[in-house]
Amino acid sequence: MTDKVRKHPNSGELYTPINEQFYELLEQMHREYGNWRIVAWKADVRLKILRNLRKGKRKTISMTLLDRMITSSGVGNLADFTFFTPDDLVRLGIWKEVYYVEGNKRIQGDKVTEAPKMSRRERELIGRKKQRARLARAKREARRRGDIW
Repeated sequence: MTDKVRKHPNSGELYTPINEQFYELLEQMHREYGNWRIVAWKADVRLKILRNLRKGKRKTISMTLLDRMITSSGVGNLADFTFFTPDDLVRLGIWKEVYYVEGNKRIQGDKVTEAPKMSRRERELIGRKKQRARLARAKREARRRGDIW
């Protein structure tokens, strides 16, 4: 392993795990405003993001986003939540370790693997396949539109 110290890419932010306390905050906002679209508008967050948060598609929420939601909507208190650094979330098992790529090395925590090296011929073949696929796609699109090819 290299002797370079690595920081998590999101290390400048604090996060809180999404738990029952967060869902209660969302329900409180919903009771206050009555409609999820209005909640999203009042909380200054896109409806898609709010839906992902409600359905549990995210494991954590950043302090910045939560602060914006609480401040904009006027519902809840930021001090009620406990925040963690990304390294703490990795240690708690909520997030996976970061996957670093250095040339052919793939580093995730203590696990270091080497990516298989491709020859120049293999890279050229892949490039030709992609080029043929692009050309075929363009021809299909032209036929669909009725253009002359």
